[in-house]
Amino acid sequence: AKQISIAVENDILVKRSKELAIKDETTGLYNYNYMKARLAEEIKRALVYQRPCGYLMVDVDGFKDYTASHGPEKGDALLKEAGAILQGSVTEIDKVGRLCDDKFGVILPERNKRQSVNIAEEIRKKIEEGLGKSLGLDKKLTVSIGVAENPIDGSTAEEIMEKAERLVRNAKSLGK
Repeated sequence: AKQISIAVENDILVKRSKELAIKDETTGLYNYNYMKARLAEEIKRALVYQRPCGYLMVDVDGFKDYTASHGPEKGDALLKEAGAILQGSVTEIDKVGRLCDDKFGVILPERNKRQSVNIAEEIRKKIEEGLGKSLGLDKKLTVSIGVAENPIDGSTAEEIMEKAERLVRNAKSLGK
């Protein structure tokens, strides 16, 4: 009984530590919970000081097919490389995180929509030019990006993230 209680307690502690973690294990970027909380903080700051805050949602096109044909290890390598490209495309103040399987988020404090769109286009080009080559692929890999800004697209983290998600879905429906 004592060993069972220790095992249960250990399991609870492992789950709690995962909840408290702020980094994604695969990419080393921030995780969804951290990104959502940080975006909420940045939006509050932007509203108080009447400054913009941009947000990008980046979705790797064809990731599930790539992982199915090349295996999960290659899929993880693709995510790490995409994360490195994203991190290298922004400043130290900006935050980059992996939201879920093939989706990344980028918080851009003090950036309006036009500036955020320019950064998104820069990221799109870097990924299209570099991601496939670095992994030794014949074809180019692309991303779909949704750009949102407060207060234009919402005044809460949920509204901003939801708007960016809708824009990503729209980009995918228009041909990625």
